[in-house]
Formats: sequence, structure tokens, C-alpha cells
Amino acid sequence: MVETEPQFPSIARATRGLLPAHQVILEQRYWRLLPILCLLLRPSEIARRNRTWPGSKPEDKAATTYLSTKEASLAREIIATYAAQEHEDVGQLWPLFRAYCRYGPIGLLEALPSDGERLVPDMLQECADFYRLAKHPRADAGLYIRPLLDQYADDLGISRLPPFAARYAWATDRKFERWHTGDSASTEHVSRTTRRIVLGQPYPHKSWRTHLAPLDITCQLSRHTSTTVVRPWLLWVSDEHTGALMGYRICATEPTPQDLALTLRWSIWHFGAPWWPARGGPEILKAPQNLLEVNASSRRALSYLHTKLVPTPQTDAPDDDDGYLGWPDDFAGWLEHLRQRVPNLRSSQRWTITELNTMIAEYAQEALLRDISARSTSLELQQADCSLPWSTGIAAALLLPSAGILSTQSGRINVWGVPYEAPEGNLEGGQLVDVRYNPDDARRVYAVVGQASIVVAVASAFEHQMSWADLVSTREEIG
Repeated sequence: MVETEPQFPSIARATRGLLPAHQVILEQRYWRLLPILCLLLRPSEIARRNRTWPGSKPEDKAATTYLSTKEASLAREIIATYAAQEHEDVGQLWPLFRAYCRYGPIGLLEALPSDGERLVPDMLQECADFYRLAKHPRADAGLYIRPLLDQYADDLGISRLPPFAARYAWATDRKFERWHTGDSASTEHVSRTTRRIVLGQPYPHKSWRTHLAPLDITCQLSRHTSTTVVRPWLLWVSDEHTGALMGYRICATEPTPQDLALTLRWSIWHFGAPWWPARGGPEILKAPQNLLEVNASSRRALSYLHTKLVPTPQTDAPDDDDGYLGWPDDFAGWLEHLRQRVPNLRSSQRWTITELNTMIAEYAQEALLRDISARSTSLELQQADCSLPWSTGIAAALLLPSAGILSTQSGRINVWGVPYEAPEGNLEGGQLVDVRYNPDDARRVYAVVGQASIVVAVASAFEHQMSWADLVSTREEIG
């Protein structure tokens, strides 16, 4: 059957479900651009671009060919000639054309600056950005991102995104670069293909494995409680396919399921260490059976992260045989050197858990950046002091322990006698919120409002990082 050429290709599919204001803007810009499209594309090619998902190539690939340097130069000359003849603004026509070629009609909405309502709310866009950056292409996150965004919108109490807007949120590059694993000796032979030739073939971030080991080092719980001496544990996570170290946590006692949740949270977002070279989010997290009994909040966070907890197979070799799997080869020797320094320390000089963690972080930064070549974290994420977007979203908050359901007072939250301010959170007086806190960083807490809205509250009495153990001991000493 011969395909007939439509006279005026419709954009009805792209505008379905959009707000009336967005529909008006989209239609105005499309009809403004249509003469240009007719100069460069056949009507049937325009029709295919109009009904193809944003970020995907139409069957004929006609529109997307203009994204290449050579074809883009040709298109720009034609657009400049048209603009001169019709007294149009080439500075506006060109970004409209580029956005149309990449995303289809839906891309026209944000191709030019506008004071109107955003097509994709910020938190939904952050969630989509996270999945695009954290999940490997072989994970097929594009297949489940729409229902996940729908669930997130429902929990936030906002309207669901129309189908084309949801796909646009997933396809929008937001000036980020995708990364999945750094280049090193361990990743030299990792296949870069994203084709699903063999469905069972492993890929980066398909499966992470949890390891734990006691450290033969004595530490103080905090600087102000010299009588509380502990032997900490090291809990860390490595990627099973590349062997890359994803993150770690120093635990004052033998690790618990809550420690596993905190380790996963840090291994994904690397708070305070945006330089971390291996970045991503797992589809599967393997851990010892005794760490899998996480609470309901952590299970809900795992569903947002599309991560499944499974027990470490009994056939796997114990960690003692593997050594410090994922860490640089000289890590064991470095720890031994550290341990030998302990007897020379006076009681008052014994390291705290926080200080030990700082020393390990400094070692990791020097060793990992020496051995692994990875793309630098974007400036925007460096300023947020993390390595991936959505760091203040519901998933990251639910992996933290809860301080309880607390009442707010004029934008202030009082957590165990410590005041926190949230002036921009629009918290009403007497409003009940579920407050989440990070045991390793008392500078801020996270109030869960409703089902999924997060309000970040900042400590009003101090700005430097300290753990809750340090904060409580300091207050007791002052008191």
C-alpha cells in the first residue's frame, strides 16, 4: 500500500494531555516553523517525526540527520535565507529547528526561554535525569520510566505527565554527560555495546555486591566521649561486572540493615565526594542475609530506585578470601600502616569514627583518581556536593533513619533539641512531618511532607559538618 503524503502533518499526538497554555505555545511555534520544515523535509517525513517518541529516531531518520555537523550547516544556511526573506528571527528559528529534529514537536516548548509553567516539574525532571545517568542502557530504564514517573507524580500530589512529555523528560540531556564506569585496568575489556544481543550478558550496575569486614583499629565514638571506645567495621559495595568500588561506610558496631541502606545511599550519590569516579545505581544489590531485613521505608526507597535486594549466594567465596575486593591493591597495606600507628597515640589523641572516615576518604580520592580515568562530575552537581541528580528526592530521604513524626513551628523543626530552619519550605505552623536525619551529617534534616515531597531544613546553630554522635556529645559537655 502506497503511503499518501499528508498536506499538513498533525501534531495532535504530541499535544494530547498538555495544559491548554502549553498547547497554544506548541501550536504557535510549530506553525511558525512549518515552512522551514517543508523546505528541508517531505510531508511524510515531518509526519513520522511528529509521531515518533522524543529522543528516538524516526524510521526514515530524515529529521535526525540534521543533527550532524555537515547537515546542520546546510540547514542553517537555508534557515538564514528564509529568515531574511520573511523578516524572521534566525536566532529563534534555529533553536526551534534543532529542538524539533531531536525531540519532535514537544521539544519546541522549551527551545526558547519562557516565563510560563515548566513542562516537566523540577522533581520529576530530576528523577528522570537520575535514571538516565545512573542506569546503564542495557538496564532498559526507558521501558519503566513512565510508570515510575506516574507513581512519583501521584505521591507528590501533582498531575501525571502526558506520554510525550514523560518521554521528553527522559530524553532531555539537560547538559549532562552520561557515564557508567571509569576507564582503568579492571574495566579495559568491558564491552561498550548497548545492543541486547545476549539478554543474560552482564553489564555495569546490573548487580552490586556488599562486603563487610571488622577493622583492627580502636576509635572513639566522638571527640568528647573518650571513654567510649569501639572497633569499627568497614561496609562497602562493588560492582560485580567491573569490580569498581562504588562506595563504603564506617560503622561503629557490626553493620545492621540500616547501615546497608545508608551505604547504598552514599554509594549512589557520594555526598561530600562528588569526585568519586564510579557512579551509577544498581538493578540488584547482593548482601548477607542478616542485612536484608530493611524497614518499610527502605523497601519503598528501593522501589523508587528500581533496585532489588537479594542474598549473597552461599557459593560465593567469603570476604576474608577475597580481601578488600574493589579497593585498590595497596589498601590492605595502607590499613596495616594505619593500625600500627594506633599504639603510639595517647588516649586523648585516639581517632574518632569521623576522623577515620576522613582519612579513608582522602586515601580513596588519591588512589581511585590515580587508577581510574572518569568524566568529571558536572559543575551543577559539584555545587550540590553529590555525584548524581535527585539527591534530595524521596528515594534518598527514605534510606535515612527517622527521627519521628514532628510538629513544625513557623518554618522551624526542632530535632532532639537542635533547631532547623526551612524558610523556603512553606511549612505551616503545627504541621506534622516525618523527619529523616543522616547520622554522619547533622547539618541538615529532611522533612517528608505528605507522601513524597521533601523539605530540606538546615541547622541554624552551626554550619560545619559533624556527626550526630559528635553533636550530642558536644551538647552534653556544654550542658
